[in-house]
Amino acid sequence: MAALEVRLSPESGGAIRTLHPDAMRKVRAAIDAIAVDPSLGDDLIDELEGMRRIRVGRLRVIYRVSGRIIEVLAVGRRRRSTLTSRCDSAATER
Repeated sequence: MAALEVRLSPESGGAIRTLHPDAMRKVRAAIDAIAVDPSLGDDLIDELEGMRRIRVGRLRVIYRVSGRIIEVLAVGRRRRSTLTSRCDSAATER
């Protein structure tokens, strides 16, 4: 199966650039993996319904699949209010 196109929100791209090189490498590997198989992540609920997440150590990559495009909305530690606000702002930009 061909990999899907991945688009990073400005917030997620900025968050990835600030990571330690080892964490950055792991996050990029996880994003490459979900580009091949988007079902690797878990479905989210409540206000993040329709989005998925994949855990990378203590970090979470929050994404949404739209057709053949994967939109990475947020990357960061699990802080519900922070990730929720990042996802909300990234989702409203689209």
